[in-house]
Amino acid sequence: MNEIALVGTSHSYQLPDNEHANTFASFIRSVLDSSNFTAIAEEMSSEALSQKGASESICKQVADERGLRHLYSDPDSNVRNRLCIQGENDIRLAGFLNNHSNDEINRNVRASHGRREKYWLDGILALDCWPVLFVCGANHIDGFGANAKAQGLSPKVLVADWCP
Repeated sequence: MNEIALVGTSHSYQLPDNEHANTFASFIRSVLDSSNFTAIAEEMSSEALSQKGASESICKQVADERGLRHLYSDPDSNVRNRLCIQGENDIRLAGFLNNHSNDEINRNVRASHGRREKYWLDGILALDCWPVLFVCGANHIDGFGANAKAQGLSPKVLVADWCP
């Protein structure tokens, strides 16, 4: 069975200029040392990195250092628009302004997250390197894990919400 190991964290730790960059890089290296991973995929895009003034993520740096495949899994803004993927804060604000119930807002958030997580999973399946380490926002661990399992993968949560 195709294995995918999950690490949830805050996206700020994925950026090379954060104060905990070395600690996060060491953590990723230790995870890689614990198994025979062939690739690292992550909830990140070149567009998001550019917006933060970075050219590559910590995970990309470690993957290159180890000679592993790497995938920025997150869609850019054009793909998000095409797939009707909205940010959680945007959904919550629109729901509030339109007097939607909390249940309806939460359903809309989950639906948008589901479309986004499917995009990540499609990219990982196309990468076809197993086992793979996947780093994403901690709020996606459960939903992404369930989607991965539904696609016949064997997800394993290594850390639900890594922080230094």
